[in-house]
Amino acid sequence: MMRITKHKSKQKFKLKIMIHFMIIFLFIPLFLQAEMGDERVGTSIFTFLKINPSARATSLGYASASLCDDASIINSNPAGIIQLNGKAISFSHLNYFADIDYDYTALTFPISSNIGIGIDAGVLHMKPMEITTEYKPYGSGEYFTFTDYFISLAWSQRMSEHFSYGVSGKYVNESYLDLKTESMLLTFGTYYLTGYKDLRIAVTLKNFGTRANPDGTYEETDLDGNISESNYQEFSPPTMFQLSSAMTTIDTKFIKLLTIFQLNHPVDNSEYYVIANELNLFKTLYLRVGYKMNYSDAPLSYGVGFSAQKWNKKISIDYAYYHHEYLMDIEQIQINFNF
Repeated sequence: MMRITKHKSKQKFKLKIMIHFMIIFLFIPLFLQAEMGDERVGTSIFTFLKINPSARATSLGYASASLCDDASIINSNPAGIIQLNGKAISFSHLNYFADIDYDYTALTFPISSNIGIGIDAGVLHMKPMEITTEYKPYGSGEYFTFTDYFISLAWSQRMSEHFSYGVSGKYVNESYLDLKTESMLLTFGTYYLTGYKDLRIAVTLKNFGTRANPDGTYEETDLDGNISESNYQEFSPPTMFQLSSAMTTIDTKFIKLLTIFQLNHPVDNSEYYVIANELNLFKTLYLRVGYKMNYSDAPLSYGVGFSAQKWNKKISIDYAYYHHEYLMDIEQIQINFNF
């Protein structure tokens, strides 16, 4: 009898913690509302963190906070690490605008039945470009490049069979010529299995941290010709609140259709919504499409995936494509191993 009472008390305690987490995350947008919105477009730093390194997520319009299938879940929602129920590793490559490339890798593994950890890193880079000046418009013989990168460590814990939470700490660095900006950011996430079919709900707060600015100073001349040393202006990181849900809406022997809905609330732009579908044929081929509402630059994205599983090991390859209205088309590929 005493064991039953202790078990019930433990379950009640876990339920209270879960409810507190959900309440905190649901009210976060109210506290941040004053600093979020389209009146602050272009005012964030470390904007490369807005790129989703997962090709599957890209093809689904970045609606990935509630999807736990590969190691790149670290970037979308660290709470999903323990939901993988095993080790996983992911590699992705993105051909971005203006001959810029983005490479990413992630590794997750459980350290107990209820705790998982992970590490991931991403780098945005380009080939050296020749510097041009007013007097040397065809090239000065000198070259420049830039490198933006991050590395993060994540922790995920399962509180019950329905609920898990996670947090990741991320070191971020932007370097351009002799300018360097660095900071530490946090991402918080929760993952909840409702018990109705496979409906799951995820809440995340990504890239939360203090304002940052480049190291050093620059010379500033006032109207009277006086020269003074000034610090570079500080900007906020690209914090984003996300509320996501996903559920299998068609489930037959050969066909499955997963439908995802996600609300994205960024710090430096308008709130927008994503609805996406992933069609699984014969448990092997995946066809994906995502549509962003209130997001005019690149509202539609597409993708395909291939998955094979044997001896309790899984390998998958994902490809994503989307057309940008003003810039070039984007292609991304990813390879995942789950074992």
